[in-house]
Amino acid sequence: MQYYRVNIDKEETVSWRPEYEPMIEKLRPLVRAGTGLMPWALPEFRIEVDPTELDGGAVLILGQPDEPCAISGVAWHMPGELEAWSRVESPYLNWTDSDPLPSDVLPKKPTSLPWVATLVLPWMVNQPQYLVDLVHTICIVTAYTILEENEVSDHGSEPR
Repeated sequence: MQYYRVNIDKEETVSWRPEYEPMIEKLRPLVRAGTGLMPWALPEFRIEVDPTELDGGAVLILGQPDEPCAISGVAWHMPGELEAWSRVESPYLNWTDSDPLPSDVLPKKPTSLPWVATLVLPWMVNQPQYLVDLVHTICIVTAYTILEENEVSDHGSEPR
């Protein structure tokens, strides 16, 4: 799966790892419900998963109930891809228009499906690096959970 870090304009291929499976099991009920708390990962953090209007995409919002820390677009089919991308790109462009960053670049939608693109929001960017890394890991594993729930997988496990 392609993983794009919007804040730093970095795209990489991420591979499914067996150690993701326990987290996927914990995330699966939250993805199915579309929302839920994640006390096992970050206290008081919740996840919201909002499918795109057209099939093939979803938007993930991670953070405290009143203050998101990350927005991720997940896409696996072309019909939902543009909405998933625009719901990540638009907040980034609004943020950089009002508060230019040293690394300001125009974000680029990943070119191959499936992909996940994550925007870490301003207040989270300045947190300790291990927390930022944990947010990225949660976004990647949640994307794998969403893909499995939609019977799309690039790691060979059986869809559930």
